[in-house]
Amino acid sequence: MKLFSFFLPQFHFDKMNDLFWEKEFTDWVTTTRANSLFVGHEQPFLPSSDLGYYDLSKTFTLNKQANIAKKYGLDGFGIYHYFFDEKTKALNIPIENLRKHTSIDIDYFICWVNADWDKEWVGDYKTILYKQKYSPVIYEKLAEDACIHFQDSRYVRIEGKPLFYIHNPKYLVLDEFKERFMQISIKYGFNEVLFAAPQIHISAGQECEIDYALGYPPGDYPLRNVKLESEAYRNIEGGVFSYPQYAEKYSSFILSKLNEHNYVPTILSGWDNTPRYKERGFVFKDFNTYDFSILTHSILQSSIKKNKDFV
Repeated sequence: MKLFSFFLPQFHFDKMNDLFWEKEFTDWVTTTRANSLFVGHEQPFLPSSDLGYYDLSKTFTLNKQANIAKKYGLDGFGIYHYFFDEKTKALNIPIENLRKHTSIDIDYFICWVNADWDKEWVGDYKTILYKQKYSPVIYEKLAEDACIHFQDSRYVRIEGKPLFYIHNPKYLVLDEFKERFMQISIKYGFNEVLFAAPQIHISAGQECEIDYALGYPPGDYPLRNVKLESEAYRNIEGGVFSYPQYAEKYSSFILSKLNEHNYVPTILSGWDNTPRYKERGFVFKDFNTYDFSILTHSILQSSIKKNKDFV
């Protein structure tokens, strides 16, 4: 069984971010500008000395992250990939550098994040910065791009079949998408591709089209079960939640789902999106490595017993 981590390539300069936000914007800007919103709220939460304020456009950074991941038992990364239409990608430098530099010793697979870019971060739900588009031509170009990565010996394959993750399959006519995608992949010699997606984003009727249905914390569990009620947290619209309680209850939740044959557990560490959303965000309070380790160990051991292909 393999253990993968999602990899969000947001920590490097990008022309789209320059255009839509500000010059040389990255998520480090939101990180350093964060404020503590209640007593005991650990913000700003700044990077450790392992990597510091890293720049993912640098090959050195990718190599160091790969070494750290391998050291602690991670087999690879599922890398978020933004492919809006046949001509437009974004935040693509890290994955392209990874493909180019085969000496970076880490497995990886593509997570196509088929979603619009908007200004939700700043409370603007109407402005679309870049629209995710859909057409047979886009599916073919996306497949051609994917097949360049499928050819890499580090690309994640299960029984020889490359893994491709779709973030929002509900936005697709999935059988049409897969037909176009497979027409291209077969030309490249990949006669079978395994498709994965978050379980909560798979529409009714799409289940048989998806090979792996992944957990998607924190959105797949009713957090009202672990919400902390305190006057001190009233200004946090999303809520403040107990991580120790969450780790215990989420472990039981996952264990109840492991008999679903294509279900893949996904484990969440801490969470605090208030650096982006301010008071509109939500926070896991009292994250600690002990509860995280208990959650992780429990799920890994149970997944091995259930012969899951990966976590």
